[in-house]
Amino acid sequence: MKNRAQAERQVDEQSHQGYDFIAGLTPFEALVTTTRNPAIFLGRFQEAGTVAPGKVADLVLLDGNPLKDIANTRKISGVVLRGRWLDHPQLEKIEQEVVAHFAAE
Repeated sequence: MKNRAQAERQVDEQSHQGYDFIAGLTPFEALVTTTRNPAIFLGRFQEAGTVAPGKVADLVLLDGNPLKDIANTRKISGVVLRGRWLDHPQLEKIEQEVVAHFAAE
């Protein structure tokens, strides 16, 4: 069984692994690499990968412009998931539940 501190570190490490691949990319290229390109690769570009009428409206609202600093992708105000708004406190609660789950393993 992991203790809570170990579980928190594991969740934190997994949530911050994304920066390793962006070395040498502009912020725009990094965003395209993580949004549009996967949708194209998975054959889902007609329904996902960009914000446009008729597409799935799952998205992240940020408190900073990721084109100015890619680290702003960590400044999450909230998320729209399957048409449901999840604000920052709700996301923190979900993160705590995930940490508690892994701590119990």
